[in-house]
This record gives sequence, structure tokens and C-alpha cells, in this order.
Amino acid sequence: MQTEDNDTPLKAAGGNPPPTPMQLEHVLERVMRWMKFMPIMAAANLIVGVPAFAISIFVAYAAFEQADATRKMQEAAAWPSLAIHVSFNNASPVQRVAVSLENDGLGPALVESMRVELDGRAMNDWPSTVRALAGGALDGSLSRTDLDHVVKPGEAIELVRVEGDNVQAALSKAIANERIKIGICYCSIYEKCWLHSAPPVETTAQNQCPDIGEEQFGREPAPYFEEATPPSNSVESVAPEQGKERDTEQGPEKTQEKAQ
Repeated sequence: MQTEDNDTPLKAAGGNPPPTPMQLEHVLERVMRWMKFMPIMAAANLIVGVPAFAISIFVAYAAFEQADATRKMQEAAAWPSLAIHVSFNNASPVQRVAVSLENDGLGPALVESMRVELDGRAMNDWPSTVRALAGGALDGSLSRTDLDHVVKPGEAIELVRVEGDNVQAALSKAIANERIKIGICYCSIYEKCWLHSAPPVETTAQNQCPDIGEEQFGREPAPYFEEATPPSNSVESVAPEQGKERDTEQGPEKTQEKAQ
């Protein structure tokens, strides 16, 4: 009866009697026995883990290289290449010269800016440039195309064409003497940018196209060129405009003669 009274609190508290000192000693011996094998197990884990880690690094690097190669292939497949061409026609009855821009690349060219210099001075537009070359006395016609922001692959845009002995000779001579310099900054659809200029013909990579501000070609006409810029693909006849200016200047004198 006394034994049952002593066992009852132990079963109520934990359900099992506490381990004896002999049992504790046996467990400690087993732990110490396993501790002897810990360095061997750690070395085995290291031998297995290091190659696995190296393989994972190699796979990640290979995936990165493949992605980079794919990106470069995509960029190369959409690589634009703008070129400036000058053509002369001296065989026809009307002498003419034309300056065109052509995309010889595989992708569209996003034109960001255009700059035209005459003797190192930034010009406003083609009419004012040709007038400056001919000293303001023009006898012929000038046509020009406003440059859009996108030049498709294989597309050629005629920037300017002048006809007539006077204007053709003035522009041809300026081009031959490299007095006119054209610079165009453009980008691909992947934001890779280049600056193409001529003469001399040179194409350089750019991080981005710079903002040239007031030197942007095609802005509002300069004060000395009072005529409005004609719309795209328009033809401007210069000689009649000069005649209008002379009629305007001589108007008061004719009015006085009629009054007398």
C-alpha cells in the first residue's frame, strides 16, 4: 500500500519515473561515441556541399551569359545605321543637288537631334542656309522634307534638293569645300545612341543624345530670314519672293509718280 502511495504522485506529474543514474550514464556514453564521428560527418557534408555550391554558381553564371547573349542578339537585330548621301545631277537642263539621309541598318532609327553648321556656325533651316551661301541672291527653287523622329530600315529621306544654276553651284561648292557639316544623333529601340556627322564621315557611340537647345536644326527661322518655314515636302521658289520684296520697296515711289 505504501508503494502505491509513493508511485501515484510520479505518474500524476509526468507519467514516467525519472531516469536512474545508470541510464544517464548510458545515454552520455552514446553521445560521446557519436561525438567521435562529428568531424568525419562534417567533412563529408563539406565534400558534398562545396561541389553542389560550385555547380549552382556555374549554372547561374551560364544563365546570365545566355541572357546577355540573347539581349545582344536582339539589339543587333534592331541595329540602325544612318548615312548622309549627296547626289549631283548635271545632265538635265536644270542643274540640281540633293542631300538625303538613309537608314542602312536593320532596325528603326529614332532621330533625337539634328545640327547643321555653315563655316562653324549653327544654322536654322535649309532656306536660310542656302541664302547665306548665295549671298541672298537666289535664282532657282528649293525643296526640303521635315525630318521625322523615326527613319525605318531601308528608308531614304531627301533632306533638301535645290535646282537652278545659282543655288546648285552655291550648295555644291560649299559641300565640296566642306563648309557645311551635318550632325545627326539617333538611337535604337534599345536606347543605344550614336552621333553621325559628315564631313568627315564619322559615327561615334553616345550614352545618350545631348540636348543642343537653340542649335537644333529646323527651329524658327532666324531674324534675317523673315519667311515662314514651308510644310513638309514643300517647294519654295526663291526668285519670285525677291521680286515681291523689290515691288514692296518700290511701291511708295510708284505711288508718288501716279500722284504727280
